[in-house]
Amino acid sequence: MKKIIKIIIFLLITAQIFAFASGCSFADSTLFARSKTTYEFFGTVSTVVIYDDFTKPQNISRFEKMWDEICELLNEIESELSTSLMTSDIYRFNAAETNTPVTVGEHTLAVMQKIADIRAAFPQYDPTVYPLVDLWGLTPRFNENNYAPTEVYDRERTDGGFALPDSVFVDAFTQLIDFDSVIVDFENKTLTKTQSVAVDFGGTNYEYTQQLDFGGIAKGYAVDKVMEIVRSYGYEYGYFSCGTSSLALLKRAESANGVAIEKAWSLGVQSPRFDTMANFAEIYCKDVEISTSGDYQHCYFFDGVRYCHIIDTTSGYPVGAGSDKGIAAVTVIGDNAASLDAESTAMCLMSFDEIMSLINSDENYYLVTFWAEGKDYCEVVTNMPDSMYKILDERFVLASQTQNGQTAYIGDFFAD
Repeated sequence: MKKIIKIIIFLLITAQIFAFASGCSFADSTLFARSKTTYEFFGTVSTVVIYDDFTKPQNISRFEKMWDEICELLNEIESELSTSLMTSDIYRFNAAETNTPVTVGEHTLAVMQKIADIRAAFPQYDPTVYPLVDLWGLTPRFNENNYAPTEVYDRERTDGGFALPDSVFVDAFTQLIDFDSVIVDFENKTLTKTQSVAVDFGGTNYEYTQQLDFGGIAKGYAVDKVMEIVRSYGYEYGYFSCGTSSLALLKRAESANGVAIEKAWSLGVQSPRFDTMANFAEIYCKDVEISTSGDYQHCYFFDGVRYCHIIDTTSGYPVGAGSDKGIAAVTVIGDNAASLDAESTAMCLMSFDEIMSLINSDENYYLVTFWAEGKDYCEVVTNMPDSMYKILDERFVLASQTQNGQTAYIGDFFAD
């Protein structure tokens, strides 16, 4: 199978290939890199890099035509899945009353079906968690420079973060988490929310309804759809990246005595602790899609405690908050970026035993980083073969070994 990696950590392609050919001599056909980048979608950067013989004008035109199709597709997806665009499907759903059908598009319906399929294996992933993400100050509106409290539960910004929300809202919004209660009508192309909750705060009664957030799957879905376009043009070499968390790789090649030989890409994986501007590991792979999730990219600290955007759907609190150890980051390598997007998020909500069981029962590759309070190092568990990765920072200690297809934990954090 093709392999994929998902990471909410930065995945940086560190290998630079300047010219190569596909199964023939460079004298016959020389391929060069051509790239396009946009910041217009999903509030992040999307980049496509393709290798072709761009000395031919028709190949440049073909590449430009493909890029126009990609941008049109990304615009379609964002116009349906964004939580910020007032005309989007999700924004309108979030603003709707209960038991009121909301007409949605094909991308929204496709993602709803994908989520339902994913939840059969990973019930921890639930996009109706959006009210809690907003409550903790971790939705896009809090990133605005002119942010000012607008909801009754909002707090003033303090040193880049926020004071803790009132527990009455945490308890109430946790009751709204129930993806399975959202009615999906594929024939009439509508979504209908069914859950609401009343909150008595300061002597006033407030009512809140279910809201969706596709932030944990939208970019992965976009990667999958874009790659359908890329492959339809017959390209074999290059990659597409949507944000810093979802990536699809084609082949990489380099010259050997004038003949192109397929090679793996080298990916730098950003450190989730210590020096977060550096890479703590490299992963070597090709013909894969990649995704990562973690607690360090979108978070803040209050009284020395980290509060991140991944919410524990059972407690209503950000994952890891108040714990003495937990997961800093998860990278998953498989064959469907949307599924890996959701899976890596779900894994951040799993127990250590659940993660080890998954690693030993699934065909994907994993790179999981654990932290522990008071420790000046992290532990890394992986089922990847030695030739597929390299740890660059000694503060990240390998805590697993794989033999005969089974991965065993040999670390200290979870030895008890």
